[in-house]
Amino acid sequence: MGDVDVCDAKGSGILVDAARGEYHRNNICGNARAGIRLKGGASAVLTQNRITGGAQSGVLVESKSTGTLEKNTIELNGHCGVQLRDDADATLRHNAICRNAHMGLLIFNGADGLIQGNDIKGNGMSGICVMLNAAPRIIGNHLHANLQCGLIFNQGGKGLLQGNHIHANVQEGVRIETQANPVAVGNSIFNGQHHGVLVCDGGLGTIHGNSILGNRGAGVKIRSDGAPIVVGNRVHDGLGIGLHVTHTGQGQVRINAVYNNRACNLHIEAPPSQVVLEANGDASLQGDQQFQSFFSWGASSTIKPCEQHVEDMAVDAIDVTRLCDAPGPVVDSQHGLLSPNI
Repeated sequence: MGDVDVCDAKGSGILVDAARGEYHRNNICGNARAGIRLKGGASAVLTQNRITGGAQSGVLVESKSTGTLEKNTIELNGHCGVQLRDDADATLRHNAICRNAHMGLLIFNGADGLIQGNDIKGNGMSGICVMLNAAPRIIGNHLHANLQCGLIFNQGGKGLLQGNHIHANVQEGVRIETQANPVAVGNSIFNGQHHGVLVCDGGLGTIHGNSILGNRGAGVKIRSDGAPIVVGNRVHDGLGIGLHVTHTGQGQVRINAVYNNRACNLHIEAPPSQVVLEANGDASLQGDQQFQSFFSWGASSTIKPCEQHVEDMAVDAIDVTRLCDAPGPVVDSQHGLLSPNI
């Protein structure tokens, strides 16, 4: 099916129930339920469709259905851009998912899939939410200017988060909570309006080899029984604390380069029985100077207490009215880092 207008239906625009189909270059708009719904083990290929203005989600893949979504524009829907749920398995590549009322992409209840090379921006909640034992691979996406988090993992969500560019989101770049346990490796998390990474409320996770810079809150914050492994990251040039473990935080914080953060670089309130610290230092210094610049052990286990906390500073408004037409990130030729261009 191709080059057709599917608009203003009282139910879903296209329903694929225990069947197969291919849908190309259609205009799917203003439907009362999902723009496209796959259910009952259905399988479909969706390419270059415009899916917009629906009352519910743009695309819903559920109940062990499978789908391939490539080069679609999914925007301005009344719920999520895309939902994967109930053991669905889908591949999303090179889609623009923006300005939907809730999540850009919601993955839950055992769903799986590959989310690669998508532009996910300006959504009314988080860019991607992974929960309830879903375990997708989220690789090489651009997540920015979402009105909550870039990504949130909760209620046992897991999976791989690799090589993404996550910036200018209103809340955390990445938030991990309530027994979620993802692996985040090799991402750029920068210029966010709050913390770069927050692990809280019993969240777990492995945070490894990421570049976390220029965020308004902490680069990495661990609190309220969060217990991640944070290893081998570069956390720098933030407006708040570089790496902050509160008295309720747990986990391992090892071999991170933490430097040039405005409030201070490391602020560890948790006792040694709760958090393992090893060889966190300033990459701009050499040898023992790294540790002399950081470690100030006293009667408590606090390392170099911060003189100020700027994490609750006011958030600047983000104009999302033209985000789907905005250019992508640009590369800083001096530092090799992505900078937002929104």
